[in-house]
Amino acid sequence: MLDHIDYSERAPVTLDPNTAHPCLILSDDLTSLHYSRQALSYPDNPERFHMSAEVVGMTTLGAGSHHWVVETESNQDWLLGVATFAVPRNREVSARPENGFWTLCFRDGEFLAMTSPPVPLTLSKNPKQIKVELDYNKGMVSFYDAADDTLIYTFSHTFKEYLTNLIL
Repeated sequence: MLDHIDYSERAPVTLDPNTAHPCLILSDDLTSLHYSRQALSYPDNPERFHMSAEVVGMTTLGAGSHHWVVETESNQDWLLGVATFAVPRNREVSARPENGFWTLCFRDGEFLAMTSPPVPLTLSKNPKQIKVELDYNKGMVSFYDAADDTLIYTFSHTFKEYLTNLIL
């Protein structure tokens, strides 16, 4: 689980507090978060993730290219990428393309592209920052080591819905 996350791009990604799982503490400026083992008392609303500690960005990602950088250096468990707005929030679901997720994961010291089944990835080093790049028109979501722009993985899909940033 991400203990702390920071986003950066020309304009930082703003996290949507109405979607944040109760164990996620968002910063005042809504650009970073911390994981808490104790659930907070957030208002119950239909947008909120209840089954897994996720939050989405407030930005609608559609036509064109979008990119952002996520700091992962001090985190030993994370998942990040993009998701459709319609992803389930009140039940467990695998973060895979058939469920509206295009994500990269780091768990138990292993990098995975969350396909069906997940694809183990071999990286020469542990990236401190991951750049996520979405080319909506070309149907590509790519993940890079932000330090040297080394490609980690690319998903290809014909998107038919708007997307948003996703982290776990």
